Amino acid sequence: MTDILVIFIKWPEPGMVKTRIGQVLGHNKAANLYRYMVSRVIENLSPLLTKDMKICWYFDSVSKTREVKNWIKTEIFALNIYDLSNQIFCHQVGRDLGEKLQFVFDKYFSEGFNRVLAIGSDCITISDKIILEAFESIGGRNELVFGPCSDGGYYLVGMNDFRASLIFDGVAWSTDRVLETSLVIAQKNQLGVTLLEELNDLDTLQDLEKSSINLCDFEC
Repeated sequence: MTDILVIFIKWPEPGMVKTRIGQVLGHNKAANLYRYMVSRVIENLSPLLTKDMKICWYFDSVSKTREVKNWIKTEIFALNIYDLSNQIFCHQVGRDLGEKLQFVFDKYFSEGFNRVLAIGSDCITISDKIILEAFESIGGRNELVFGPCSDGGYYLVGMNDFRASLIFDGVAWSTDRVLETSLVIAQKNQLGVTLLEELNDLDTLQDLEKSSINLCDFEC
């Protein structure tokens, strides 16, 4: 295998996930919402789980390793997918998002993968077609691919050259200039970039209200 898809996930601990939503709806509801979102992402990407690519569940935190593995495996089994030979689990390393991204890209390029793609679990409208389009875009001349978010960040980043990971340097994470900063760095270093369609993350109550999610989806 030459491709690997890295999916960032967290153990759905109340007070540790979807905290801005939790401040309004309560942290238990926010944790249930996050669990539901991950389930939606897995379902959307299910056609990829049986393809010839590695899937890495890049999780936080290491103290919940067994719980995370059981959770994700249960979600996959519910889709009648039982061959997990292409699934791997890796705990997140780094103090912030940039360091965690840097670590995982360095890790898998050093292990011989040619194309590495990373996504979060905050965008429930992501699809297998978007992932395949992203891999295809870095199969040619462009070194980088981004999936822009409407809030100025990105729901997806991928590359075919470990040197392109310098796009994470000096980025002010959790601001509306994340994508802009990475694009400036890419341009300065003459890295070819593909931009995919813009999607919405689900981080705030306003995002939830604009989404297709009904509270009953994860509460009833």
